[in-house]
Amino acid sequence: MRHVLVAIVICGGLVAGCGSDGGDASNSSDQQQAADAAKRYLQAVVARDWKAACETRTRKERTELSRLGGSCARALAAAFAGKQVTLFEGARVGDVRIDGSKAGIDVLQPGQDEPVICPPVA
Repeated sequence: MRHVLVAIVICGGLVAGCGSDGGDASNSSDQQQAADAAKRYLQAVVARDWKAACETRTRKERTELSRLGGSCARALAAAFAGKQVTLFEGARVGDVRIDGSKAGIDVLQPGQDEPVICPPVA
């Protein structure tokens, strides 16, 4: 269960603050918002700043994490306990795909040619 939660945290945490009504005019802005949220999230995870990481999450995600761990920050701390979060130090955000109110974001780790691909989250 812990490995699943970590995968959800890595991929799911990248979608806060984004969404689209499907129109082309807002898509670029939505993609930038999602990319910015992903950058903040990755930086917070590397710093183990769980409060800052939670701030990048949607209200629904923060509520669910709080239900699971007592607080969003405690849930993230537990999910990442013992994990090598420094692997994401210097990571870059790649392609951003918007599908309605969901986003899929490629994360490019330093020294890697292929991104960690996070498909749209249900």
